[in-house]
Amino acid sequence: MRTSSLFSSLALVAAVSACSSSPSAGCKTSADCGAGQVCLSSGFCTNVGGSSTTAATSSGSSTTSASGATTTTASASSSGATTTATTTTAATTTASSSTTTAASGTTTATTSSSTTSSGGSCGTCNAGFTCDAAAGLCKDTNGVPQLSSVWIIVMENTSYASLTSSNAPYLFGTVIPEGVLMTNYSAVTHPSLPNYIAMVGGDRFNVTSDGPASSSTYQVPANTPNIATQLEAVGLTWHEYSETQPTPCAVDDSGLFVSKHDPMPHFLITQNNPTSCNANDVSFDPQSGMPGLAADLAANTFFNYNFISPNLCEDGHNSCAPISNKETQQDTFLSNNLQTILNSSAYQNNGVVFITWDENDQTSGGNVYSQVLTVILSPMLSTTSKGGTNGTAYSHFSMLATIEAGFGLANLPAANGHTDALITDIWK
Repeated sequence: MRTSSLFSSLALVAAVSACSSSPSAGCKTSADCGAGQVCLSSGFCTNVGGSSTTAATSSGSSTTSASGATTTTASASSSGATTTATTTTAATTTASSSTTTAASGTTTATTSSSTTSSGGSCGTCNAGFTCDAAAGLCKDTNGVPQLSSVWIIVMENTSYASLTSSNAPYLFGTVIPEGVLMTNYSAVTHPSLPNYIAMVGGDRFNVTSDGPASSSTYQVPANTPNIATQLEAVGLTWHEYSETQPTPCAVDDSGLFVSKHDPMPHFLITQNNPTSCNANDVSFDPQSGMPGLAADLAANTFFNYNFISPNLCEDGHNSCAPISNKETQQDTFLSNNLQTILNSSAYQNNGVVFITWDENDQTSGGNVYSQVLTVILSPMLSTTSKGGTNGTAYSHFSMLATIEAGFGLANLPAANGHTDALITDIWK
């Protein structure tokens, strides 16, 4: 896992050690983990009760009270940072907390969670979530399920109607039957970059055209938060994977990589934090020492939030040989890469994949102007949603706000005056 001193001090949930102890399989309770492991509130297992390398040490203990409550405490240190996670399970409702302490001894992030017992069907519910026993899910007051991991795959410039079973057989034959097709989902503007910025920041922030993150014209002012900074503030983790990105935190175009499809560095709050940006804004495929998504998944290195941008050929922005069909190029990328995500334990344990298009290729026509095809996949989908369609009006702002709700974060679109609905009617 690629981390830094700042990133390591914040990552109390999805990564205990940057060098020697990557987060392992996804979990609901510690029973889902291997021997010597406990389940953190992030939905990942971590080692306890044993020794590790000199780069990271861990210890653990478990006590049971007369009331039947069980408390498990796990501690780990890595590169000067100490992480402690405590989970208490009782017959009714108890609480847990996680604290990350930097080498200086100051607390940099604290998250709290509450556990509501329901025969173990929900696992650990974080603060603000309660157990829906019938669904077996922790949900917030709006019905959004608690999330462990999210993947967003963004394709380019394609109208809803132009994608068909003929030019996108994998999408229509495999993906949509396993997910829910959103038939009334919209982008928020034209052209590309403002949509990407909206997907991670909750507004366009007066960016109205395309350009590189190195130019002030295409930058979001300093101290403006985005989903990455929100996650870091509560100890959760993120990665932005852009295909053929030449260097970490790249701010200029290079070959088939374009900065306008890589939104995080456009926010100065991220770009001006090179420790975090270099660790987390990386290439989708192996480039310049960056292992890429497939290698991360193979190593059981998971992040809570993952934003994926294929390159100009595979996202369908350009028509490229030998396929020379934009929609089929998009479909080929999905068929080559999606299953690896779906096979991961992080996805299988309350993960979600959003496949969407940044904008369509039309310039007029009412709602058709902004309608884009979007598919949502998750083991948390209801039986009526899986393989079906959903016609509720949603947007890129809805996607961001729903993800934030699932992680217990503030609603950035709402903070910027956007009231697009949360996605609540597709879950168990």
